[in-house]
Amino acid sequence: MIKRLTNQLNNGWNPWIAQDISELIVLEDAIGRYESHIEKMLVSGYFRKETYAGYKSNIKIMREFIKNKRPTYYVYQFDRKFCVDFLDYIFIERNNGAQTRNNYLNFLRVFSGFLVDKGYLNSKPTEGIAPISKRLYQKERECIPLDVIGNIADYCRTSDPYFLFACYLLYYCFIRPVEMTRLKVRHFNIRECTVTIPGSLSKNKMTQTVTIPKKVMQYGIDLGVFSAPMDDFIFSAKLKPGKDEIDPKQFRDHWEKVRKALRLKKEWKFYSLKDTGITEMCDKKMASIAVRDQARHSSLAITDIYTRHKTSANKDIVDLDGAL
Repeated sequence: MIKRLTNQLNNGWNPWIAQDISELIVLEDAIGRYESHIEKMLVSGYFRKETYAGYKSNIKIMREFIKNKRPTYYVYQFDRKFCVDFLDYIFIERNNGAQTRNNYLNFLRVFSGFLVDKGYLNSKPTEGIAPISKRLYQKERECIPLDVIGNIADYCRTSDPYFLFACYLLYYCFIRPVEMTRLKVRHFNIRECTVTIPGSLSKNKMTQTVTIPKKVMQYGIDLGVFSAPMDDFIFSAKLKPGKDEIDPKQFRDHWEKVRKALRLKKEWKFYSLKDTGITEMCDKKMASIAVRDQARHSSLAITDIYTRHKTSANKDIVDLDGAL
């Protein structure tokens, strides 16, 4: 009896909460049911693959936390203290940034809502847990020097020409890698030099059109991208047009080869091309609204993030001799 009671206590049984542990819901069972729920949401088209993958990753890390840091057996133990400790684990012990911590808080809120909906909990334990204010942090962006950008273009033009087209779309059109994997030939208007990203393919669920510089459009024409059938993806096997959609990871794999070949800093990621492209547009005094629309930002405040890199003096201001 002592051994049995000890095992029950170790597994989370609380004699002050319930006399019969058969009345309690096992947390792992609830997590398994939640996994079935998000899988159904994916299959039904309500979740994008990235959303589903994000939640699966959240669950994986939460299981690691339960196994290694905070053994938790019953759903009633999924309380505010659990959530706070888990967020500290993400932010402090795993040394993640504030945005990642906020993302996990959002996951905990969604999972808490699921537990309440299923009648496993009476209220959300995440109530009252605040995210870290975005005013206290900014995204850490390290742009790539323009001379290095030129070296990347020269290398890819001869060694990885189809990847260079992807670099162009990210640098000049600010199209996200996951969106590029979904674009088809029919989304491009060669005559107008535009590409339309349908809401069903974009992050913000809005159908928007962005401008393609003539040099980029001409490069795609010379590469034969737009000679492919209209329903072909512009990036498929070996980043050539084809009928099969690829994983965005392929862009990162190609970038890693370029990075090693040119001995680029590890801090310079493939996505840094977007940051650098937006920053160059801002530095060239293009209208903020034009840059906002090209980047498909929801507000000028987001575009303004990219104008905070410059640390040297502005020559126009140095030479300014005003009326005063």
